[in-house]
Amino acid sequence: MGVVAALLSSLQIESANGVVPSLLMLAAGGLALGILSWPKPSRIFGSRPTLMDLGIGGIAGLLTFAIAWLYVLGLMSLQDADPEEVESLARVWWSVVVVAPLVEEFLIRGVAWEALIRIRTPKSTLLVSSILFAMIHGLNGGFWLEYPHRFAGGLLIGLVRLKTGSLLPCIFAHMVWNALAVFL
Repeated sequence: MGVVAALLSSLQIESANGVVPSLLMLAAGGLALGILSWPKPSRIFGSRPTLMDLGIGGIAGLLTFAIAWLYVLGLMSLQDADPEEVESLARVWWSVVVVAPLVEEFLIRGVAWEALIRIRTPKSTLLVSSILFAMIHGLNGGFWLEYPHRFAGGLLIGLVRLKTGSLLPCIFAHMVWNALAVFL
């Protein structure tokens, strides 16, 4: 269920106009999980993060952004492309820096992670969740060009989940990555 919701939400999240459908999908997923009572929210979100855990998340977000930025700069240098202009910074900020990390991390390193960890090893859970993370970002076009840095980012944020046992540092790392991408 989480994987299907993640794939569907990725089609909505990339545009600022997709915020409401994404929030509705997140609410529907939360309601479904509540009705099914599996897995419990405490299992999805993991342990209570410490300040050190959030620091690890912040560092992972910076590192993830650096990998993505260098990769994209390399691609742009090959074709002399300019980044697209942003229509409204507030709408982009809300959808890309707040909503997308919440929805994507809840679905990938929350629900899907919990489902995978029950049947797989931690390493295979890390690998599969990183593949899913990269795949949901590639559905909007440019899949093969976006996949390498999204997969690397998924691995780094997944390592944060393994290290801290909590989803909140992962959300924070994803927010840092996206905030830097919006501003730079």
